[in-house]
Amino acid sequence: MLRRLTLTVLLLFTARLASAQTGSPITALAYSPDGTRLAMGVRHEVRIIDLRTYKVVLRLKGSPGSVTGLAFHPNGKMLAGAGGVPGKSGEVRLWNLSTQKSTT
Repeated sequence: MLRRLTLTVLLLFTARLASAQTGSPITALAYSPDGTRLAMGVRHEVRIIDLRTYKVVLRLKGSPGSVTGLAFHPNGKMLAGAGGVPGKSGEVRLWNLSTQKSTT
């Protein structure tokens, strides 16, 4: 229970820092498996933040509407994102983080 509470507090603190950097509402968050990066969903894109420097190191564009769910592959090289426009469209996109190319 304490571990889950600690993780929740850390996630909320990180989201607050990230929100201050973006100026946009954050709609999804995911930590990389090694804990060095945070994927952050905002309107029409995903931003990857290096947690050592707190700088955006990658922007993945092309999401239709808000990104509502994110998950890293266990090897940390791929990222899945779900999103869309409520009641109209939705998609799941898979990004290769090395090439920044995506498939739907």
